[in-house]
Amino acid sequence: MRKISTNYRTITLKLDKTDQLDMLARECGRIYSKTISYVRKVHDKKGLWLDANQMQKIITSDKLHSQTTQAVIQKYFASLKSYFANLKTNPKAKPPHKTHKYFEVPFKESAIRVKNGFIYLSCGANNLKVIIPIPIGKTLSKIQYAEIVFDGRYYLKITTKLDDIEYKSGDKFVAVDPGEIHPLTVWDGGKGTIYNGRLLRSVKQYREKIKADYSSKIDTKKKGSNRRHELVKSKKSKLRKLDNKIRDIEHKITRHFVETCKRDDVSTVVYGDTTHIRDSIDFRKKVNQKLHQWNFDRIRFQVAYKLAKYGINFKLIDERGTSHTCPVCGHHVNPVGRKFRCINCGFETHRDIAGSMNIYSKYQEPKVPVVASMAHATGVRFNYHLRCSDLPLRIPQL
Repeated sequence: MRKISTNYRTITLKLDKTDQLDMLARECGRIYSKTISYVRKVHDKKGLWLDANQMQKIITSDKLHSQTTQAVIQKYFASLKSYFANLKTNPKAKPPHKTHKYFEVPFKESAIRVKNGFIYLSCGANNLKVIIPIPIGKTLSKIQYAEIVFDGRYYLKITTKLDDIEYKSGDKFVAVDPGEIHPLTVWDGGKGTIYNGRLLRSVKQYREKIKADYSSKIDTKKKGSNRRHELVKSKKSKLRKLDNKIRDIEHKITRHFVETCKRDDVSTVVYGDTTHIRDSIDFRKKVNQKLHQWNFDRIRFQVAYKLAKYGINFKLIDERGTSHTCPVCGHHVNPVGRKFRCINCGFETHRDIAGSMNIYSKYQEPKVPVVASMAHATGVRFNYHLRCSDLPLRIPQL
């Protein structure tokens, strides 16, 4: 076993809307907008880009904690840094320019205190603190960072440090091939498991239809009218519910997978790295839309932190070419649909199973060739009670 000491979790608490929260959000919006305006004016007149330290000396607020003011300014410069990085590959990129009437309210560690079942967020020496009760059943240790955000209602997002984790040691590992149709396809060296994601896909498609329908109606209404305001409010509400539904499905799929790893005493999960997959996307319009709706990074994050909870190692490996290579003979194959058939050796399996086999083989040292007779795949069909790894599996049709 080996220990690590840097593991965190994020907790979200619902807040009631108050005048104090509105005031703080408006003040943060003022600081962010003023930062944008000041930096832009200096750059237009002198051709210079100010840095965060200079702006922190210029812009102050008597309504916020000094660390909160600095955090808002730093958020702008983080966006500016992304603009400079994007400029290298996209000459048409524009620096952050959109001002905000309301903005997130960040609190650093020095402005946060937990005592007697309450969270106290400091707003400066002469201002009232934001006091939030900790829900019954939740235990919070030292909070590293907190942020008040608005998404139809106010939420408090808390980042807190977990206890040290002991990671498992051992040779038992599984390989995971992430996908847009099937979020997770797992190979453990002798058996493949496919997590069906077609419900997840259909909810995403429905969300896009709702978005397009509302957008077309909103465009016909006069700006500032009550009807336009009602449509915008209704659109945000429906999209928020669908986004929550999508997250719920993702969480249940990833939790089922992680609990299965725990049950089978897996020590390491090798995960296909799809970080740069969108850089090379150039297919038909509908295919591009589906791939851009694929939340591969969020699913990977969910898998990683849930594995860490049980001390299971998580490692990324390059997955390029794994779905087009025969895991038995190494011959290049162009799969048709979901079926993978090698014309060289005759090996047949599900396309995503072949991908996870190749990821498994890449990580395995020394490499052991896959035996064709091992390619037996089972599948997990999603349902809204998909929580326990003991649920029965079904055999998918290739």
